[in-house]
Amino acid sequence: MPFEQYSLIIYLAVIFVVFYFFLIRPQRKKDKDISRMRRHLQTGDEVTTVGGITGKILKVSDDDIVIETGTAKTKLTLKKWAVSTKESGGDTPDEKDEKADKKAVKAKAGDEEKSEETKED
Repeated sequence: MPFEQYSLIIYLAVIFVVFYFFLIRPQRKKDKDISRMRRHLQTGDEVTTVGGITGKILKVSDDDIVIETGTAKTKLTLKKWAVSTKESGGDTPDEKDEKADKKAVKAKAGDEEKSEETKED
């Protein structure tokens, strides 16, 4: 009888772990990425709102953004939480850091190749 009680607890624990790794964790990561994108919105970025409106950011404040949309250059004031995606524009600081790291690694690899070539000569 005690084994059956423990097996039920183990079964429930395994189900919780599966739910965590397949549902909860990826959603938290996605929410974190969206939050980071909204914090780093800049003037000139092309964005799409949760309602499907696309436009170019003209002004950014703490909680609001002003976008220009359509051929009539209509200006709309929106909350930052209403932005769903950033289509184009400047890189976030994290993306800039990643690009700088990649360039540094490539430069270091290039320097090592040059030093190996001089050793062979």
